[in-house]
Amino acid sequence: MEKNFKIKGGGPSGLAFSIYLLKNGLKCKIFERKGYPEKMSNRGFQVLENYTKKEDSLNLFKELEVEDFFYYPLNKAIFWDFNYNFYNLFSKENFGYLVKRGNLKGSIDLALLNKAKQMGLEISYESDNFDIIASGPFQPDGIAEERHFETDERMRVWVLMDPKKIYGGYSYLFTFDGKGTFGCAITYNFKKIKEISSKCWEFFHKIEKIKVENLKIYHSFVNFYIPEKYEKDGKLFLGEAGGMQDFFLGLGIRLAIESGIIAGKSIIENFSYSEKIKENYLDFFKRSFVLRIIYERVPAFVFNFLMKKYSKRDGREVLFCLTNLRYLEKLFPFFSFLCKNKGICHHKIKPHFCRKLKRT
Repeated sequence: MEKNFKIKGGGPSGLAFSIYLLKNGLKCKIFERKGYPEKMSNRGFQVLENYTKKEDSLNLFKELEVEDFFYYPLNKAIFWDFNYNFYNLFSKENFGYLVKRGNLKGSIDLALLNKAKQMGLEISYESDNFDIIASGPFQPDGIAEERHFETDERMRVWVLMDPKKIYGGYSYLFTFDGKGTFGCAITYNFKKIKEISSKCWEFFHKIEKIKVENLKIYHSFVNFYIPEKYEKDGKLFLGEAGGMQDFFLGLGIRLAIESGIIAGKSIIENFSYSEKIKENYLDFFKRSFVLRIIYERVPAFVFNFLMKKYSKRDGREVLFCLTNLRYLEKLFPFFSFLCKNKGICHHKIKPHFCRKLKRT
């Protein structure tokens, strides 16, 4: 009897995996207790990064033959600090794409889901025996507050980066075509998320009095860890469930979809999914972890100097070079030794590396 692959989680990684299998004539079923993404709360705008590799991230959707979703090319943005110093980021090629998430019309989630359904995907809400784990993060290593609202038609891509004052994180404001998304993400002092989020919100409104209507507030979290293998008890772990995340800036959509495609290929072409993930991404995870620690600890005057210096160069090239600096992975043993969590955690795949965080 032909195997029907059971997938836990209907996010981008699980849907990408299902589409790849269905394209190759295999059967699969997604189990999602929350009814994701059709019943998912409005998730607003996010950024699909396009700078960690030379290849355009939109090619992933072409490979899956997924169309009919909103994306807006990004080749300029404004970066700020709390002293109202600002730096313009420009690039010849797009460093990212503004995309919609969740149940918004034109979201990548709905585009992936509709494609999978057209190809025969089954969706259920009950199961306890899975082949694929694509259920997202398991514990909060970073948390975020987002505010979604209706606003004017203007395009804004603003980012507030002041790691000492935003507890290792950053804040952002995206507006376009009458919709707006504000967010604040932090990696420690979690109990202060509402306080610092409000300060960042007020900061952006001091720059410009922005129209805000029908405001809704949401909270989410991400996890960061590096397992020795990306499978456990015969199950493949995709996306954030397997710790696959850009530790530096937390832009994980591309990684999630790539992991789903690789998992699908591993079944069709009969190779080790875990070994392929390590071959393709382990060095990147190490580099992005080192960048994350440097970002959190660099003195403000050094950070401002670097922002001023590199804002004069092509933004995509700067980000590509930064995330691909080979010497950074050589620093990983030192940084991981300093930051390693030796206590209890709730990441699902063991053994693994995860950092010790102050989560109060």
